[in-house]
Amino acid sequence: MTLNQEVLKLTQQLEVQSGLLQAEQRSRQQLELALSASEEKFIKAFCSSPAAMAIVQLAEARFVQVNQSFCELTKYRAEEILGKTADELSLWSRLDDRHRFQQSVETSSAIERQEFQLLTQKQEACWVSLSAEPIAQGILLTAVQVGDCKPSNLALREREAFLRSIYEGWGSQFLSSMSRKESSIMQALTQLARESQGFRRSPLRAKRLSRFIIHSLHK
Repeated sequence: MTLNQEVLKLTQQLEVQSGLLQAEQRSRQQLELALSASEEKFIKAFCSSPAAMAIVQLAEARFVQVNQSFCELTKYRAEEILGKTADELSLWSRLDDRHRFQQSVETSSAIERQEFQLLTQKQEACWVSLSAEPIAQGILLTAVQVGDCKPSNLALREREAFLRSIYEGWGSQFLSSMSRKESSIMQALTQLARESQGFRRSPLRAKRLSRFIIHSLHK
């Protein structure tokens, strides 16, 4: 083989390799564009979703992204959630729900519409239908509220203890020193405070109690 033939052969090989590299580069660029477009669509869908959505880091289970619906559900601002874990935010209303969630994720890596009870910043217990699926950034959580949020047992116990301390603090001597009218009003106000939690569920009961107080004032 002459020198010219060797040079020609090498030139052809270089041209083939160059063509392959250019094709691979174009393929990578197209893939990057497709991934970028897909990521942009995901971010838009994530942020605008009416369902509460969050992305949790897999290693430490810390929140790395939440949408507005998740903030509205938990009553936390986004900056209060990001970088924290569910335990640090006390989001689990019941310990067995926390264990059930962890076990489900560890076993199957995905959860589909299982009901759990979460605790909001205002100490309200909310039942949600929770789904979880692994993604590149960690775990994508989707929560849909089922039913109304209600004060948690802990919040109710604290409120009852507070009202009881006030009631017991009056003492029998203080109550006995009141006139019948004052005693009736005080008892009505106590009943009003104790039953205030149930007014949303029973407006009629609230209305009757209000009439009793007004009636007592005019005796």
